[in-house]
Amino acid sequence: MENIKITISTKGQYAPDIMNFNVHIGNVAENSRDLIAYNKSIVDEIVKGIAELEIDEDNFKEIYFRIGVNKEYIDGKYIEKGYKLDSEYSISTYVDYEMMDSIRDLLSGLNLEFCVEYTLEDEEEIRDRLLAEAVEKSYMKAKIIAGAVDMQVGDMKGVKYTGDSYSPMLMRANAPSVDTMPKDIEISESVEVEWELIG
Repeated sequence: MENIKITISTKGQYAPDIMNFNVHIGNVAENSRDLIAYNKSIVDEIVKGIAELEIDEDNFKEIYFRIGVNKEYIDGKYIEKGYKLDSEYSISTYVDYEMMDSIRDLLSGLNLEFCVEYTLEDEEEIRDRLLAEAVEKSYMKAKIIAGAVDMQVGDMKGVKYTGDSYSPMLMRANAPSVDTMPKDIEISESVEVEWELIG
């Protein structure tokens, strides 16, 4: 009786169904109070705008918010000049190209920097299917090898998760929607399975 280890990868291409607008808010002022007020005014405008687009406010989330000392490089050294705001928010909704144009117009009208990231709503379900498929393929591969040496496949003796791969689609912000149609997203999973071989 011997064991054999089979490493298998499975992958698939999937059309993205969620679009995330990652929005950056930045400014410089003499004091932090002005920056807090500025950030709030922009956020209020975004919330008002997405409400008019009938996007649930729960789909608007803060990623980070920072205010620090602003430093400028002048005459060979850094000089502290007021404070700097650096914050980021996300707007998420289902892929809809008319909606994408409306959100882009809203953010462009506020002179904000942003990019669009396309993702998958059911990523975990997809990964579960790919992992199950990988294990099944490892069994079929073990059967082929076992048959070649007049043996049979017995019990699974061990399994090792060897990795995954996922690259969300990130598109430039200000291109027309016809140019920002997302390509399919590739997801892959791989496992190493050890099978018992019976002679």
